[in-house]
Amino acid sequence: DPERLKWFADAEINNGRWAMLGVTGIAGQEALGLNNGGHWFDVAKIGAEGPWNISPISLLPIQFGIMSVIELNRYNAFNGKSDEVGNFSSLFPLDPMNMDSPSMRFKEVKHARLAMLAFVGCFAQYCATG
Repeated sequence: DPERLKWFADAEINNGRWAMLGVTGIAGQEALGLNNGGHWFDVAKIGAEGPWNISPISLLPIQFGIMSVIELNRYNAFNGKSDEVGNFSSLFPLDPMNMDSPSMRFKEVKHARLAMLAFVGCFAQYCATG
């Protein structure tokens, strides 16, 4: 079904973008020591300690609001009510170097797939070291 394939392609790039952000965050905080002496997988257990001192329960409404806006925009784009699928230019109109091209989109998909595999590696590291 071509319509479902389009939805799966959108889901792949969306999940890949989150994986790229997640793996960058995991590697960055581990490398820079911004984890209060723990590891990336311990943050949910101990809460977001530090200068903000925000509990995970307090972060839930913030995440729900942000994700609702992003997912609604993605759903509207998929149904043809706004931008093309995977393009958030109505929310974030930023392309200062004019890099939006078919070749860059192909590279983004390749990097997204690599990041999803990298996150599986991060999860395996958690399972192995606990």
